[in-house]
Amino acid sequence: MSVVSIALREVGVSERPPGSNSGTRVRQYQAATDLGGTGWPWCAAFVEWVWKAAGLDTSICSPSTQTFADRARAAGATGSPRPGAAFIIPGTHTGLLVAPAGGNIWHTVEGNSGDQVARRVRDLSGTYIAFPRGLAAGPARRMLYWFDDPGAKATQRLLGPWRGKRGLASARKAAAARPRWEQPRVKRVGPDRFGVLIGQRSTYGPWEDATARDAALRVIRKRTGRTLRPYSSPMSRERVAADALGKTT
Repeated sequence: MSVVSIALREVGVSERPPGSNSGTRVRQYQAATDLGGTGWPWCAAFVEWVWKAAGLDTSICSPSTQTFADRARAAGATGSPRPGAAFIIPGTHTGLLVAPAGGNIWHTVEGNSGDQVARRVRDLSGTYIAFPRGLAAGPARRMLYWFDDPGAKATQRLLGPWRGKRGLASARKAAAARPRWEQPRVKRVGPDRFGVLIGQRSTYGPWEDATARDAALRVIRKRTGRTLRPYSSPMSRERVAADALGKTT
């Protein structure tokens, strides 16, 4: 399982009691480090726990964000943002990168952010980006995961129409932009007018994690008894504003 998938599954884990830097799951994160006990700030411990769960090398990790940054620089393990890497604000905070949101803004999953594992949107300006050996650079695309039900009764609707030769070109362009499961086709709907007819089946999603999508798919497949089709699609890079830092460590 990927770093991103593992991190997303932990979202919502919180300290017990709040403000204690402890709790059943938090202590498991802390135990992944070389620092014993509990009750200490755990944002870096969360990063190390996730990387270990993904089977990656954690030799640059440390419960101290300053030491974490120093080790990453010394090992040549810093560079450009990529999914699964860690951003580090030395002496302050760290978390994991999930997907780009446009420019230098990234979606993140962060431990010890508001006493919990939380999703954030962060401007990476002024941070160090660290990654363990074995983390693929890969294309930084945010994917969405869906499935549809080919056996469900389709409904049809018309997009357009557009007029003339330019209208025909517009209709073809619109049809090409529709997802495959809508089965779009260009249709003449009047003298010199063209539209796009789409057949829309029952579609489920989106999820940002294929594992969660597949779990839901199994449930719906059992209920309907039909063959369902999983697929994924890239998400457009929406412009978003970065969150405040939240609780830092």
